[in-house]
Amino acid sequence: MANRLQCFTFDDHNAVAALQAICIYVLLRLSEADEDATNFDIPLISTMTGLSVKYNKSPTWEGWLLAESLRRLLFDLSPGTQQNCCDGARLLTQMGLPCHKNIWKAQTQNEWEWEYTAQYASKYQHLTFGDLLQHGKEEGSTGNVLDDWLANMDDFGTLVVAVLVRRLSDDVRQLVIVLSNNAKDSQRLKLLRLHLSCIENRTLNAESGASLNMMPQPRMYTSSLHNLSIPNVSLTSTVLSCPNIPQLTSHNPYRASPIMSDHRSHFPVHPVAHPKSIIGGSPSDKYRFTVLTPGLLRYEWAPDSVFEDRASVFALHRAQPVPPFRIITHPHVLELITTNFHLTYNLGESFAPSSLSAGIKGTFADHSSMWRYGEPSENLGGTARTLDDADGRIPLGPGVLSRRGFATVDDSESMLFDEEGFVATRREGEGRVDGYLFAYGHDYQGAVQALYTLSGKQPLLPRWALGNWWSRYYPYSDAEYLALMDRFAEEKIPFSVAVLDMDWHLVDDPKVRASGKTGWTGYTWNKELFPKPEKFLAELHKRKLKVSLNDHPADGVQSYEELYPAMAAALDHPTQENDPIHFDITSRPFLNAFFDVLHRPLEKQGVDFWWIDWQQGSYSRIPGIDPLWVLNHFHFLDNALGNKHPLTFSRYAGPGSHRYPVGFSGDTIVTWDSLAFQPEFTATASNIGYGWWSHDIGGHLHGYKDDELGTRWVQLGCFSPVLRLHSSNSRWNNKAPWTYGREAEGVMGDFLRLRHRLLPYLYTMNARSAIDGVPLVRPMYWVWPEERAAYKVANQFVFGSELLVMPVVRKADAKLRLGKTRGWLPGGRAWVDVFTGARYRGGRELVVSRGLDGYPVFAGEGAIVPLDGEAEPGNGGEEEVRKVEVWVVVGRDGAFEMLEDDGTGSRVEDVQWVKTSIKYEQASGKVIIGPTTGSQDPEHKTQDWSIRFLGLHTPDLHATLQTTPGDEPLNLNPEPVHNGTLLHLNAIPYSAQASISISIGNTNSAPVLTPTDPRKFIRPILADAQVEYKLKERIWGVVDADGEEGEGEEGKKLRMVSGLLALRGVGGSGEEEENLRDAVMEYIFAG
Repeated sequence: MANRLQCFTFDDHNAVAALQAICIYVLLRLSEADEDATNFDIPLISTMTGLSVKYNKSPTWEGWLLAESLRRLLFDLSPGTQQNCCDGARLLTQMGLPCHKNIWKAQTQNEWEWEYTAQYASKYQHLTFGDLLQHGKEEGSTGNVLDDWLANMDDFGTLVVAVLVRRLSDDVRQLVIVLSNNAKDSQRLKLLRLHLSCIENRTLNAESGASLNMMPQPRMYTSSLHNLSIPNVSLTSTVLSCPNIPQLTSHNPYRASPIMSDHRSHFPVHPVAHPKSIIGGSPSDKYRFTVLTPGLLRYEWAPDSVFEDRASVFALHRAQPVPPFRIITHPHVLELITTNFHLTYNLGESFAPSSLSAGIKGTFADHSSMWRYGEPSENLGGTARTLDDADGRIPLGPGVLSRRGFATVDDSESMLFDEEGFVATRREGEGRVDGYLFAYGHDYQGAVQALYTLSGKQPLLPRWALGNWWSRYYPYSDAEYLALMDRFAEEKIPFSVAVLDMDWHLVDDPKVRASGKTGWTGYTWNKELFPKPEKFLAELHKRKLKVSLNDHPADGVQSYEELYPAMAAALDHPTQENDPIHFDITSRPFLNAFFDVLHRPLEKQGVDFWWIDWQQGSYSRIPGIDPLWVLNHFHFLDNALGNKHPLTFSRYAGPGSHRYPVGFSGDTIVTWDSLAFQPEFTATASNIGYGWWSHDIGGHLHGYKDDELGTRWVQLGCFSPVLRLHSSNSRWNNKAPWTYGREAEGVMGDFLRLRHRLLPYLYTMNARSAIDGVPLVRPMYWVWPEERAAYKVANQFVFGSELLVMPVVRKADAKLRLGKTRGWLPGGRAWVDVFTGARYRGGRELVVSRGLDGYPVFAGEGAIVPLDGEAEPGNGGEEEVRKVEVWVVVGRDGAFEMLEDDGTGSRVEDVQWVKTSIKYEQASGKVIIGPTTGSQDPEHKTQDWSIRFLGLHTPDLHATLQTTPGDEPLNLNPEPVHNGTLLHLNAIPYSAQASISISIGNTNSAPVLTPTDPRKFIRPILADAQVEYKLKERIWGVVDADGEEGEGEEGKKLRMVSGLLALRGVGGSGEEEENLRDAVMEYIFAG
């Protein structure tokens, strides 16, 4: 009784220490062979019961964690004490359940507060062990909450279930089955059975020792316990392990935890395939095949017959529904047949072209589409790790597409993830093969969909990431940087991201030089440039700019860094000699400290995301672990804190990297050859599912100043996944538009503004990419795989679902001042240049020529493109769009669903979408806008709509507006514009639940695109051409001549072409004459 009363005098720390001492004693007694040793005296039970009243403490982080430790320790003691305490079962059933794993492993005060408020206090705080026992017997909200608890239990939660089953249930097997339905994977069920076995046997043998490592993990405190009546147990200060809670450890407030933070260790993984999808793989087999989809096969060879079921950085989700397939077994041959392929394998033989092959079904290839192991597949290419120092084309890694209908991914040497979410190496031993066959013929979309099925989809980017980024390697001061942002605002040039290159931290500083380092790595603000970092970052945020800091992490943490003492304390690193803390991303304590000690304080100051720059190479302390992979993976997971769309910014690490956007393509050289390769490089990356490259727009280093080159690069950037201006630390290399000539400055500004106007379209395509697996930028052959011409225009690409881009990547003709490019317009529809409004016939190859202010972007009949209706949108791009302009191309039906959200939800599945339908009906000439669904605001409405009919130049066009069915239509006044006809709806009130319709056209016919008048476009070409006046007159005479009666359109074109070829100086040889002829012919044949 004295012990029980004495326990009420303990403070929280001593109470926990007392229970830990009892816990150690119980475990030691359980391990003794004598069964009587497991009987405990009443004083011990009395002490434990007295301590039990202390588990429900006030909700402060430290107080709550102490209370939870008490709760877990009390339960840990219960297996050995219940049999000797008459009210043991009742006491246990009345105790509260342990907390959700996320709050137990919270890494920061803010994270704990969020988890406590959002989850624990509202859901689990009042749940008891008795509630868990009743689970499955009663319906209602408690059962649903318990379902959630079971689905998110940690290893200790598994132990709780096991002990409850053993002590308080008569039917162990039945409850195991019930609980296994809540288990996330077979490993969880395995752990549950292990705990059951451990408790059933009540011994700490080798197997149950593994269970001991999964016992509750509170911090071990030392205290004065000499008055407790406890058998001779040697107390120790050894820490079992605990969440990384700095406030709880008085002797070391920064110690990093060897346990991975929950938000960095938990991500969707389903690596073990369904047993019915597997062929081979028995203990006597060295081969194993897994049919993941009808067109996706995993093939493995293991000389020791030990196969790999852990997730790799490429293959996370092998647990797929079993697809239909057939197996035919012969004495020495295995046949595996699906709807997509017919595989043949010589049983027992190692993989070779002669032993393993597959015929790809379909009639898409002109020659044999037979895959043989190890032979090339005429791959259409994927992407590369970086464009560093690239001056033009570089070799590309493979994708999953091939004109022969098959492609492979070799996953034999990629990193793995262990059961705790950390990276792991492959099993040792030569000759292992782990590969994937993609057999989708020319269904290129299907092949990449299969890649996303196996590897995970591209995530949803935050809306602001699609706006303009400013970056420059230059030692700005805070005043200079803010003044620059204000200058952009004055010029009406919007931005959404402000990137600070490495000069934000100490670089050329006496302390850095004294250390013998170069200053590439740093985590201490340069106070000469940024004396008040928090104020500076707040000013950027006030300008609606997100902030990214450059980080070259490879040199670790030097002793001169402000955060060196905290990092040293976190890692128990000795500081007497000021030795640096080496970068070791394969160390879990270092990884935790890297984020929680180095990065988190800077993020609290206002940093939104990190630019992980080069330097660390592809090797780490552990062979097979690529530090770039580790950094990309954990940076992305860490950035999801706060329930936002996460983002990181780093180079490509290999197949599977699409899960960690945005990609940084490296330091490109400022040349036309560099520009010429980037469109193909960007589009082809989609062949490996990598859809979010960010290039140094304008090039980074070396090269030369060229206004035309800089302008064409910005134009390409406008139609790229990300538009980020960047340049080297040369004082002469600056991408601000006003540092170029007047014409280039104006055009750059126009396209930077257009980028922000395109945000409604871009964000919808971003959502489409994350939900449907369709990258924003794709090669032409994705959409037209059977057209030979689609493979000939490597630099041409589709931009979302509605637009087609032919980049200008070569210098203009000096006399014509026109840049030209060769392209192809698919058949089946007419196309419109969105900038000029010119109509083009489809189904043909062509040469297009554009002045510096033009760019070849086409929309086909039926296209619908929503834009921000503001001609000069502001910074940020996150606000709800209140003015929308819709581009519509008549000629065929079209439909578009514009998607918006509020920016919350770290996964696309968590997003609450607001969807607005926009349709065009060709037969009636009617545009229908709305209704809007998903809005939580019943007043959600756009204030102002306008519609631009591209390529429609009809003088007598009649247009009406109807906001309510049955009402009299209102007449609208069409406004002729350079590229079509514009209708303003004049801020018509529009309810989210309703729709409005706009009708155009004449009474008796639907609207059609206006045929291109060649003279309209040839006249300015000739006016600007630096050629003889006489030649201009002769060309114009041919183009402007009256035709013969009954000549027809085709006859008129032939007459003009014959006349031009007959002219001296146009039909002859020479590049200049060819360029002039191409420029004129483009519009003669446009259509």
